[in-house]
Amino acid sequence: MNNKFLKNTFLAVMILTILFAPVAYVSAVPHGQDDAPPEPAIETGSQQPGPSGFIELKFIEGSSARLVDGILSASRQEDIEEVYKVFNTFSVTEVARLFSQPEEEIDALNLELQRSVDEQLPNLNLWFRIKVPDGVDANSLIEQLQNLPEVQYAYEAPVPAPPPSISLSSYLQEPPPPAIPNYESNQGYLNAAPDGIDARYAWTLSGGKGQRVQVVDIEYNLNFTHVDLPYINHIHGALYNYNNDPNGDNHGTAVAGEVVGEPNTYGVTGIANLTTYKFSSACTN
Repeated sequence: MNNKFLKNTFLAVMILTILFAPVAYVSAVPHGQDDAPPEPAIETGSQQPGPSGFIELKFIEGSSARLVDGILSASRQEDIEEVYKVFNTFSVTEVARLFSQPEEEIDALNLELQRSVDEQLPNLNLWFRIKVPDGVDANSLIEQLQNLPEVQYAYEAPVPAPPPSISLSSYLQEPPPPAIPNYESNQGYLNAAPDGIDARYAWTLSGGKGQRVQVVDIEYNLNFTHVDLPYINHIHGALYNYNNDPNGDNHGTAVAGEVVGEPNTYGVTGIANLTTYKFSSACTN
């Protein structure tokens, strides 16, 4: 396994860790400093960086800078002394580790990989994220930090890229069925006599659409999932296709459409479309 692959794998794992882990922002100022601003309450969450909202900072390799008990500290004070002066100038009070994996785990993984590649690898424990205080110019703060010899990188945290605009659901769903025409104009039997039974007039009367009426149709078969039919209760018998005709449910479906076809903008409209319609097969097995 070549060295470049191992290094890239290590960095990818650590970057994914921070992208999906919550970040806790804590005080950046050591306890006991006379000129230190009030220590803020600890804020936890998964807040994403916005424009001029956060700065990502990395100390130089070999730095002893660490976050200890919520305070940016160092075993060698000179590693962070000038950084604190900048923090105080810009009233920075909230700093978090950039990578949320425990420091001990990062150190152990770093040591293991260094033995494999036989070269020095970047220490991810030296990365921090700074919250830019309200009203502070992020660019000025970044410039001050970049001028410090103990700081290797300082830049505004990037804004997360927007998701793709393509809706994947359009690729996962079945294509919509072709538009169904409205056939009501072809239903002459809905018209007044002598061409029809004057169903349209009956619809204007109380109960004229079959309310409080039950109809049981005895057929061989029926298309129970037809798009223009309501729920139909199969109360008796076995469905049967005469001579294994694939269209053997046509008659039963047509009759159901004439009686209870849904009153919508497509297909047909049933004569008594509010009737409670049931189906019983003429076959018992």
